[in-house]
Parts: sequence; structure tokens; C-alpha cells
Amino acid sequence: MTTQDAYLVFNQIIFPLTKPITHIGRKSGNDLVIQGLGVSRLLAQIRFEDEEFVLYDLNSSNGTFINQRNGCWVMSGVLFSGALILLGDITLVFVRDNKKITKSLEMDTGELNTE
Repeated sequence: MTTQDAYLVFNQIIFPLTKPITHIGRKSGNDLVIQGLGVSRLLAQIRFEDEEFVLYDLNSSNGTFINQRNGCWVMSGVLFSGALILLGDITLVFVRDNKKITKSLEMDTGELNTE
């Protein structure tokens, strides 16, 4: 894994996943500190396992959601590029390839219809 393999994107921030285990939560000792409603002190981990990134909920109070699967939180789940991760009232986007970030910024948005 290199620093260009995977990212979390939220609030115009791109956070590279550079460690085998990334700790996420409200507490200052986490790798990714997120302040928001419903975000626990030790909320989740993203682990790089067998060439995949896996999200683990750490028994958080409000749960961890991937693509809001049927409104049920997940204890763990494999992340695919473009997955939406809901942590409390914060939504993050998991991106596996930095080229996809660049391409999304370069896309043609069309023309404004003023009629």
C-alpha cells in the first residue's frame, strides 16, 4: 500500500489512508478526528487486509453505516471506491484511486439552461 492508494473525502478535505489501521472518532488520539453530532470518541477503524480496506465499527453508540444499507449499521464491511460512510451526522466518501478524484473535478457539467 502506498499513500496514493486510498482516501477519505469530506468537507473539502482529502485524508489519505497511509497506515494499516486508521482510527476514527471524536477523541484527539485518533488518526482522523471528527467532531459531529453522534460521533463517538472511538467510533471506527479502517484496516487494510488482504489488499482490501475494511471498515469496523467499534461498538459506537450511533453506529457506522456504509451506503446506508437498509438503515442498519454494520459491524464491518469491505469498502469499494465511491462508498459513502455515515458516522453520526458526518458523511465521508471512500476513494481507492486518486485518478478518480482528479477525473471528478475535471468532468463537464454541461451548460446552464436559462429558458
